[in-house]
Amino acid sequence: MLKQGNKEAFYEEVLRAFWGYMSDKLSLPLSQLSKDNISDILSKNKVDEKYIHQVMEILDTCEFARYAPASGSDEMDKIYNQAIDTIGKLENNIKRIK
Repeated sequence: MLKQGNKEAFYEEVLRAFWGYMSDKLSLPLSQLSKDNISDILSKNKVDEKYIHQVMEILDTCEFARYAPASGSDEMDKIYNQAIDTIGKLENNIKRIK
């Protein structure tokens, strides 16, 4: 989707992947996840605030970008790389939270 420049599908897929990752990592069903409880759980488990902020920024950007006027592929590349980087950092900072 990134290579095809399919903006709406790209941001939808990044959102789906991020919500799925957080659901798995936090051991919560998708139906019980929200930005607030993700932030709270990560904070309670002493995840660095900068990583929590990055998670919220990615979620907000993807939600907004799906409906915003067309953004360039540079923005999509940036979000893709930021998502990969953030997940890697979360993996190094938290173990499976129960």
